[in-house]
Amino acid sequence: PELFLLALPFVLLLRGRMLAHPVVLLLRCLALACVLTVLAEPYVPGAATGRDRVVVLDRSYSAPASGLERASEAAKLARSRALPGDRLGLVTFGRDAVIETAPSEEFRFANPTRSLDRDGTDLATALETALATIPDGRQGSVLLISDGESTGKDCQLALLEARRRGIRIDTVPLL
Repeated sequence: PELFLLALPFVLLLRGRMLAHPVVLLLRCLALACVLTVLAEPYVPGAATGRDRVVVLDRSYSAPASGLERASEAAKLARSRALPGDRLGLVTFGRDAVIETAPSEEFRFANPTRSLDRDGTDLATALETALATIPDGRQGSVLLISDGESTGKDCQLALLEARRRGIRIDTVPLL
């Protein structure tokens, strides 16, 4: 909306030409309003409802094998409690993170198949990847299933981004 303030400089630039024929003046004003409206990128929320839930599973070598079972249980529980419009997705990580399944209403848990480097544990990259699967403006939450050991960068920026967007991060510790 701030871009509509650009109308003032345009009016000042065109002030000598504003005394033109009334039809030309009207067309110029309409053209200026159309251009500024496009630049302002107006957004009208759609009818989409629901929440995106992303399960983030630690597949590093340090994480116990029980993580896969817990992720499956969490996905089944989320599916059973899903409301219309809710979507569920899965992100797995080690040293890097991969999107196994983007959030979808038809989500069915399957064993992770995508290859990743399991020699490290980068929680920050995993959280950033999970947050990237949740569109801006949509409600969401992340369920992190991990042993909590991180060998990657600091998670602070990812946590601040989640907080800014109102996305809750829950954790399930793997012992």
